[in-house]
Amino acid sequence: MQYALRFVLSLMVVVSHFWADLLPGGDGALAVMGFYVISGYVITLVWTKSYSKAPSGFKRFWFNRFIRLYPVFIVSSTIGFIVIYFFPEATREISPSMVLPWSPEGIERIVDVGISPTYQFAMLIPQLILIGYQAPILWVLPITFSPNAWSVNMELYFYLAMSLGLTATFSRAQRFCIFSTAVVGTYFSMLVWLGHGIFATSTFLPYVKVYYYLIFYKSPVGIMFFFALGALVYYVPKRVYPKTFKVVAVIALFTIPFLDVPTTWSIVARLLVFGTLCALVLHLWSDAKPTGFLKFVGDLSYPLFLIHWQMGALVAAITDLEKNSLLFFVLATSLSLLASVILVQFLERPLERYRAKIRPI
Repeated sequence: MQYALRFVLSLMVVVSHFWADLLPGGDGALAVMGFYVISGYVITLVWTKSYSKAPSGFKRFWFNRFIRLYPVFIVSSTIGFIVIYFFPEATREISPSMVLPWSPEGIERIVDVGISPTYQFAMLIPQLILIGYQAPILWVLPITFSPNAWSVNMELYFYLAMSLGLTATFSRAQRFCIFSTAVVGTYFSMLVWLGHGIFATSTFLPYVKVYYYLIFYKSPVGIMFFFALGALVYYVPKRVYPKTFKVVAVIALFTIPFLDVPTTWSIVARLLVFGTLCALVLHLWSDAKPTGFLKFVGDLSYPLFLIHWQMGALVAAITDLEKNSLLFFVLATSLSLLASVILVQFLERPLERYRAKIRPI
């Protein structure tokens, strides 16, 4: 189920960026939280089963993660740079953060977040190494060639914690889940009681932007809750459930993106419920090793997640179509899927064979 779920979540992100009105409550944050749940489950699984007791397990785990994540990222970043360079205006219309750091627009964005323009070329570093898109604090990178890379960067911090044993046993995963639930519960209670104004403050450092749910969405405060849920799912004993129950859980999960919520606290509540239902679906549906089409669409999810912004900008540049229109959505999504297929076939599949040699038996 995780492979199918990852692909559908990737499509949700694409929809939220290309045709937001199609899913009233389907902002990309929902899908990203779902990805965190899956990552918590998968990393706990592979670390516990394959790497924790293997010789040089820590080193092999990170080498494997590097091969899994970095090549697709650097391709997406390179394509982003090319699209920005040749079609700056169209790209900026698709995503304002997709600008060159030495352009007038790029310098303006750098200055807006309180960074001296003399550091403009430092903006290239995250585009090359991935680290720096999203720091554990509320760092907001003003310029990006691959806009969704921030969430991959954030995942790396949890990969590190989990590869150091954070969820290596059931008791540790349980304590992690209890702690993260307490932290998120406290945050959510404050949000409901005091309103989001307490978080929308300018008392932080100039380059930190604090919006009503940014603490929850782009910092470990909220993210750890979803990783903890995924890790706990790995340890919960599997059993046979009625098919009707399993289908209802899936329907409930994908009903949420169609629900528009009006208030700040309900937006955060929607994220919490969606992530919890993702964990439930992972538990209910057995996760046998996928093959054929199911594995193929699952493999498409990561490149699709990273490459669709760039493909959307390319479509906008060539056709002059705007976001939130049917034709733009169809063309941009089709091109994004095509680019993802090419990346899977000619980059990820060859690297997958090499990764299998690194992975302990």
